[in-house]
Amino acid sequence: MAVSVKRPAAETQAPAPLQSWSALCPEGGSPRLVADYPGATVTLADHPSAAVLFDGVLHDRAALAARLDVPMESSDAELIARGWSRLGLGLLEALSGFYALAVLDRRSGELICARDRLGVHPLFYARAQGGLLLSPSANTLSAQPGVSGGLSRAALADALCRRWPDPEQTFFEAVRRVPPGHLLRKKGTSIDCRRYWDPAPPGTEIRWADEEELEKFDTVLDQAVDRCMGIGPTAIYLSGGLDSISVAAVATDRARKRGLNDPLALSLLFREPESNEEEIQRGVARQLGLRQLTMNIEDAGGSRGLLESVLEISAARSAPVIGCWLPGYRAMGLEAREAGCRTILTGGGGDEWLTVSFFLAADLIRSLDVGGLRRLARTVGRSYQSTRVSLWRKLLWSFGAQPILRAAVVHRVPEGSRSLARWRRHAARKTMPEWVAPDPEVLEQMLSRAERGIDSPAWDRSFYHQQGRTALDHAIVSMEMEEVFENGRSMDMRVLMPYWDPDLIDLLYRVPPDLLNRGDRAKALVRQTLANRFSGLGLDRQKKVIASRYFTAVMLGQGSRIWDRIGGPQALAELGLVDQARLEEFSRRAFNSNDARLANRIWNVLNFESWVRPRI
Repeated sequence: MAVSVKRPAAETQAPAPLQSWSALCPEGGSPRLVADYPGATVTLADHPSAAVLFDGVLHDRAALAARLDVPMESSDAELIARGWSRLGLGLLEALSGFYALAVLDRRSGELICARDRLGVHPLFYARAQGGLLLSPSANTLSAQPGVSGGLSRAALADALCRRWPDPEQTFFEAVRRVPPGHLLRKKGTSIDCRRYWDPAPPGTEIRWADEEELEKFDTVLDQAVDRCMGIGPTAIYLSGGLDSISVAAVATDRARKRGLNDPLALSLLFREPESNEEEIQRGVARQLGLRQLTMNIEDAGGSRGLLESVLEISAARSAPVIGCWLPGYRAMGLEAREAGCRTILTGGGGDEWLTVSFFLAADLIRSLDVGGLRRLARTVGRSYQSTRVSLWRKLLWSFGAQPILRAAVVHRVPEGSRSLARWRRHAARKTMPEWVAPDPEVLEQMLSRAERGIDSPAWDRSFYHQQGRTALDHAIVSMEMEEVFENGRSMDMRVLMPYWDPDLIDLLYRVPPDLLNRGDRAKALVRQTLANRFSGLGLDRQKKVIASRYFTAVMLGQGSRIWDRIGGPQALAELGLVDQARLEEFSRRAFNSNDARLANRIWNVLNFESWVRPRI
């Protein structure tokens, strides 16, 4: 099925200009721009040994320039070009920041493209006649002459099942992603994409951080916050969670020590009692002495409602959006921009890097460590809102026995055998909703992808270590980064996450689980920082709050009205991605329930329907 792509309408209230770049690198020639927006940060440099295109921000630029003996006034691309002539690929080990770059190495004839270590800056590519198109926007590439606008039906159907088997694939057939920490090498017609940075390469022993290294946590966190604040006046998305509070506290401390203006606190308020963190949000802003802007989430969508508003934004993006509270964050971000801010910090990354994966339970069960399992359960109970029955069910089955049994099956059958392929195919089919992929061609593509078992657990490795790599390698993490980038771009600001700093992650990745859960509390490192440096905040017993009840009410209330108005998922059905009759039956059950899991399904369907419609 050929599916053509239309240009989606621009986001409502989007300020101009947008920051983006696209470059064509013809065989044997220098990179040259073919599509650009005013205000983009692209710089170009042309040297006898290398032509360079650079977009983004370099950390510790002065030290890098001194190391490479390059004048400080040189552009970023000039700095890269001179460094490349001396170090070649080794230069990537010396770079820190958030960026995408392309280097045409005239000595080897190769085109090398790289995305920063953690993928804060997106990078996509597509083949075109005469070379390769590059952009931080999949939308931009899909609309270029010579690039097919076809949608990847298998990728869309897999996403409806919450599966992302290929981290390089986007929802456009012709557009591919360079994953975080990866470089792409093109010579002639061959393209190779591989990881160039890894805090703990597979197959090597993890060098666990000891107590002495942990003493550096505050210093490295300060450095991460300083790097983000160095770009311009700063605001902070301040929730009631430990991650954003710690960023707000450190940013305030660093701003005053460096003689900068205090950051501006931006807080979304939820009136629903189970989700309400207003007292904590206002209390933290008051104790830190910060000016605070607040917005009720109910007001974020205006007269159209929250769900209608976020679906409208989603339709214009390079991929369906992940964060359903986006209209509120966007509205507050635009207010911060009017107030003179140019950067917004968030606590993003804290859940990935400061917490212990629940899959530690599988390792503890396999090693018969009953005491360790009890300690893990005690930590989860003290740190998250969960019933005792739900907690133990998750630890003993979902994150314990189930992955062990799955790994045992994979271990007993030789890799590449038909038996293993059939088992993977059966397991994938069994977990699919009955209304997904009625088209036999789409279904076969999905099951064939499942046979390769990209995410299958390895029997001889730690489940905890394996899950730790998902924050580095999983496609959904890349998509979250890309969404954050687009959010900032749509506001003509940068939205940055200090907990995604490569030096900080290099430390946090190696912290043993017992130290991350010290005192039987999740996120012990940041709790200790807040207690030692900002004792007045009194958050040592704070639990994570998830607005699941409010989310369910919005999705099943506003979602039902939108579903009726648009006539259900007609575009998804046209593509053969859903069986509309079966999905209508499912939707009736969902809208008459109060089930958060069903609400999530409804959100996915409406979200993808809104994204696909403008493109067929």
